[in-house]
Amino acid sequence: MAYTRIAEVEDIPEGMMKKFDIGDLEITVANIEGNFYAFEDRCPHMNSPLHQGKLEGREVVCPFHKARFDVTTGKKTANPRILVPKALKMGAIMAGIRTHDLVVHNVKVENSDIYIEH
Repeated sequence: MAYTRIAEVEDIPEGMMKKFDIGDLEITVANIEGNFYAFEDRCPHMNSPLHQGKLEGREVVCPFHKARFDVTTGKKTANPRILVPKALKMGAIMAGIRTHDLVVHNVKVENSDIYIEH
C-alpha cells in the first residue's frame, strides 16, 4: 500500500466532503472537526456517488436511497429507504439488494498536506 497526496487541509473545510480520483479509485474525503476520513465514493447499495450526498455529523447520507454510513469506521448505520412500492417487481428486486459497509482508507496529514493510503 502506498500513500498519495490528494489535497491541502484548507481544500476541505470542516463539515464538508470532496471527491478525488486516484487511478481507478473514486475516494471521498470528509473533514469532521478537523480530522480527515477517506472512503470509497460509491454507495455499496446501488453505486450512487456519495460525494453528492449529505454529511451529517459523522455520517454520510446517500443521495439516492438515504442509506447512512459512519465515515470514521465505514459501518452502515441505516439501511436504504426504497421508495418504489414493493408490489412492483422493481421494488421487490431493489429491496433485496444487500447494503454493505463502506471501504475506508487510512489518511495522514503532514504539514498541511493530506495523504490517502491505497
